[in-house]
Amino acid sequence: MVQHTAVARQFILYFGSISKCGVLRIAMSKLAVEDETACTAVKKFTDLFYDAVDRKRNKMNFLYADGAMLVWNGNAIRGVEVIAKFYDSLPNSTHTLESLDCQYIDSSDQARPLVVLAIGKVVLGQMTHAFTQTLVLTLEDEKYKILSDRFRFID
Repeated sequence: MVQHTAVARQFILYFGSISKCGVLRIAMSKLAVEDETACTAVKKFTDLFYDAVDRKRNKMNFLYADGAMLVWNGNAIRGVEVIAKFYDSLPNSTHTLESLDCQYIDSSDQARPLVVLAIGKVVLGQMTHAFTQTLVLTLEDEKYKILSDRFRFID
């Protein structure tokens, strides 16, 4: 029996198998397909989200679930309408993402909740800041909406 390193075992779990001679067989496992599906959905959602924050703030209320909560640099804001008003009160912004990661929280849940980590830079008014943002997304009417949003300057 072939012994595999921990990295190889993780690769096998994610992608498929390694042949007897050690050659990687890349076959999309169920986990890899789910991950790819999540990444595609999150990329589309974050493109829409940051476009709304930067250019179409009147659309922000469509991106949050009922009862959503935003914690923006330590300030807690609850409720779709209050969150939309908060974003409206901010100076003009331009977000640039440098890193984006996501994973399902519980793939057996019908709402297919995802946790999303975005890292980037934002020009807010005349100031530039590095930021992290963590979103918890949930499906509502077959569209992802934000259930929880945590935004923090990191500079």
